[in-house]
Amino acid sequence: MDKFVDERDYSRAVAEYLKIDRVELTIPQRALVTHLDTTVAAIEYPRMGMAYVNYLIAGRVAQDAKVVLSGTGGDEVTGGYVGRYAIVPRERPPSLWQQAIRFLRQLKHSKSISGAKDPFELYRRNLNVPVAAELVPLAFTPEFLRTAGGFDPLGAISDAIASAPSKDPWDVVMHVDVTTYLPGLLAIEDKLSMAHSLETRVPLLDNEVVDHLLKIDWGLLSDGETGKILFREGVRPLVPDEIYRKPKMGFGPPDASWYRGSYAPGLESSFLKSRSNGEAYFVMTLCVECSMSTLRKRPIMSL
Repeated sequence: MDKFVDERDYSRAVAEYLKIDRVELTIPQRALVTHLDTTVAAIEYPRMGMAYVNYLIAGRVAQDAKVVLSGTGGDEVTGGYVGRYAIVPRERPPSLWQQAIRFLRQLKHSKSISGAKDPFELYRRNLNVPVAAELVPLAFTPEFLRTAGGFDPLGAISDAIASAPSKDPWDVVMHVDVTTYLPGLLAIEDKLSMAHSLETRVPLLDNEVVDHLLKIDWGLLSDGETGKILFREGVRPLVPDEIYRKPKMGFGPPDASWYRGSYAPGLESSFLKSRSNGEAYFVMTLCVECSMSTLRKRPIMSL
């Protein structure tokens, strides 16, 4: 079910085309179980994402280099999140592809969004929030909620939408991505690379690059069906045609099937042990595509 995330053939094609050295690191299915504690220790506080993969990759890269370039930020500033743009209506009529995406997601959330007039309502509900707002009182212990001071993740998203300097719906989506989602990616990038004394630099987030991209018309960034148009055209002479035309793919291990396979015994054992000790624990049972990098030895919540 997760085979679509395998990009090794594309990586091999680029290396062969450019005649560059390439190292392929195969991560075993039990990598999460065996590297969970060290990954959590490096991150220092709960973050959502398949962080253990980044930890292992950084460790391998650190064997050959001390400073590397990363593409982090590329989607946020060059219009890469096509799926998010497609569900936020603009003044121009949506394409058939956009209408289909919107219709399917409306079916998924039909009970909660019926009658909603806010153009960002569906967008809010499709963001990568691990625990739905209505489940927060059930998921977290009262002590944790008191410590959090009533913080509301969806409220933070709403604040970001309201504070956007532009009224263009896609500008607003980009603003939310850059001010909420991107900082989390950068925190993981920095902490997991520095855990191996590896310095990661992000050239696509250079101040001058970002300032320039903010002036680019959306027609050169995304048309609602294809993302990162300007970026694609820029690298077209440098890569094989199959890379230029390659659709966007998520970067992550096949967690959805691994959780039901080799991961299951170890994770179940950890959860049952926590429960027997009277400790609360944090389980992302509703989001199997997310890594369990937010688990801790003394977790803080339960579902």
